Amino acid sequence: MGVSGIYGTPQHLYVLAGCKIMQYNLPDLKLLKSIDLPKPVPPAAAPPGQVQGHKPPPPPMAGAQAFWGSNKALYVLAGPMLYQYSLPDLTLKNKVELPKPKPPKPAPPKADF
Repeated sequence: MGVSGIYGTPQHLYVLAGCKIMQYNLPDLKLLKSIDLPKPVPPAAAPPGQVQGHKPPPPPMAGAQAFWGSNKALYVLAGPMLYQYSLPDLTLKNKVELPKPKPPKPAPPKADF
């Protein structure tokens, strides 16, 4: 289901649960708006069929892994994507695909003297 999170402003409470962001009015906690996070998109380089002997790549992670807010925006990390939503209207303003981590370089061989 992913990470759950809560962020509040003087007027609203924002709740992240799984793949949804919900906006509640304060102080009565009336649900004002609910939006779904964008669906993960498979990598563009993935071939439609897999070569025999090779496993297909794992599916993208469902739900969000991190949630943070400021007084003007909410930021949601979901898989390799970082999303920025404006407050209080929860409009998607920006999205960035994070670079894939590179494996560490192997250590040079030690010379025996």
